[in-house]
Amino acid sequence: MDLFDFIDLASSSHMKDSTYDKIISNWTKFMDSLPSDEDKQLLLGIMSKCYFKYQKSIHAYGISDFELFTALLMSILIDP
Repeated sequence: MDLFDFIDLASSSHMKDSTYDKIISNWTKFMDSLPSDEDKQLLLGIMSKCYFKYQKSIHAYGISDFELFTALLMSILIDP
């Protein structure tokens, strides 16, 4: 476990930035199609945790939507 496992996502709203908002807004339609609110919260939690944990690496990779999501996806895959 690390520090990010203990951060409540509701209280971490002060950590949002424009890149994070851009990534989440691109995935809003997909998240809205998920069958339950639990699934939406799980996906949002995973994306938030990995984004803020690997933020410097995600920003270094690129700025296009595709590059940002690819970097976020890679961070999700390598996160223990």
